[in-house]
Amino acid sequence: MKQVEFENIKDKLKNFRFNSMEYYDYDQLKNYEVNVNSEDLFIAVGYDEENEIKKFHWAANNWTELVEAVQKEKNPILITFVPEEWKDNFISAGLKEHAIFREYWISDISKAHQESCEYSLIENVEIDIAAQVTMECKGQSRGFHGESPEWVRSWIDGTLGGLVNAKDMSILVHRENDEVVGIVCVAVYGHKSEKGSILWVRELAVTPRVQGKGIGRSLLKQALTYGVEHGARRAFLMADECNYNAKKLYESIGFVPSKEEVQIDMVYEVAKQNI
Repeated sequence: MKQVEFENIKDKLKNFRFNSMEYYDYDQLKNYEVNVNSEDLFIAVGYDEENEIKKFHWAANNWTELVEAVQKEKNPILITFVPEEWKDNFISAGLKEHAIFREYWISDISKAHQESCEYSLIENVEIDIAAQVTMECKGQSRGFHGESPEWVRSWIDGTLGGLVNAKDMSILVHRENDEVVGIVCVAVYGHKSEKGSILWVRELAVTPRVQGKGIGRSLLKQALTYGVEHGARRAFLMADECNYNAKKLYESIGFVPSKEEVQIDMVYEVAKQNI
C-alpha cells in the first residue's frame, strides 16, 4: 500500500459505520494489500507478526459482507475491533474470541500517586533480556504475545509505528542480582488535550519465576512517578477482560475500567471450520 493510497483510504473511512483502522498510521499498514474496495466494504490483507496470523483491516456498514469475505479465505483470519453489537453474529458465523480489551484510566494521577518512587531505565545492553522477559509471559493473558528485541528497541527509540504523537518513550525495569526480571513500557501522549496529557502504560511483564512478589505493583507505581515527572495528568492502559489478576492489580492502583471503550478481537479458524 502506498502513502497516497493510504491517505485516500483514511478519508474514505468516514463513509463507513465501523472500521478497524482509526488508530493506525501508514507505517503500520504499508505492507498490507487492498483486497476489497467498494462503497459498502473495504478490506486490506496483511500478516500480524505478533500473533503469527493473517489479518484483515476492514471498514464496513454491516457484518454480513465482512463475514462472507472472511469465510472465503483458506487460512485462519484475525479480525480486530469487532463492534460489540456484531459479536454474537460473528460467533454464529463460526468466529471465536481472540481477546477483549477494555480501557482502564486514572483521571487524575496526582490523586492516585501519593508518593514518589525511584525508577530505573533500561540500558541498551538489556534490550535482549527485556524482550525475553516478555516472551516468558507469552500466553499468560489472551492477546499477550511477547515482544522481540527489535520491538523493544523501536519503543525506546520512538520509531514504533502508531506512536506519532507520543513522547518521552521509555522502558522501566526491575532488577534482581543485576538481572532484569520485570519491565513496563511507558510513553506520554495527548499533549494538546484540554484534559491534560496522558501516561500510556504498556507491556507490563514479570518473569514467571519471580511473579507474586509485588514486582508488577512496584513497576506500576514507578510508571506513575515517571508520568508525573513528564507532565502527564492522566494514565491509560488496556487489559483483557479475562485477565482477572491483572485487572485486580490495576484497580488497586487506581485505574478505573471504562464502561464504553472495548476492543473485541476475533479469529476465524477456517481450517477447522472447513474440515
